[in-house]
Amino acid sequence: MKKLNLFCRFLIGFLLLSSCSSSDDIESENDTLIIGTWNGKTTSDGEIPENDIISFYSNNTVTFICKSICVEYNGIENSVNGTWELSENILSLFWGENDVEHITVSEITKYTLTLKTITPDGDEYIEYYEKEK
Repeated sequence: MKKLNLFCRFLIGFLLLSSCSSSDDIESENDTLIIGTWNGKTTSDGEIPENDIISFYSNNTVTFICKSICVEYNGIENSVNGTWELSENILSLFWGENDVEHITVSEITKYTLTLKTITPDGDEYIEYYEKEK
């Protein structure tokens, strides 16, 4: 009976400990990894965001500096500030009261960030960024 009681306690303890290492740990790690300044390298269509810069700060603010398409069409760089949230692999960018983007984080490592967006037409658009060192 003592062995059964000890086994049950061990089993309950093991189940409690294993349930604590959930996606919260992954989310926390991704939140930490995303903080910093990322330089656009290329996209799935070979165009934007080359030379674009996006900076994520630990206070959940974000700055996006548009260099590629903004200079091409307007002749000037454009900078936008907002806030960000990362839940599992969904990055939400809040640029204003009614301007929210939801982007899938396909990959995030110490030095690479891959973002995937589905356009209103249903096309998949992928952006590749490299972290400033």
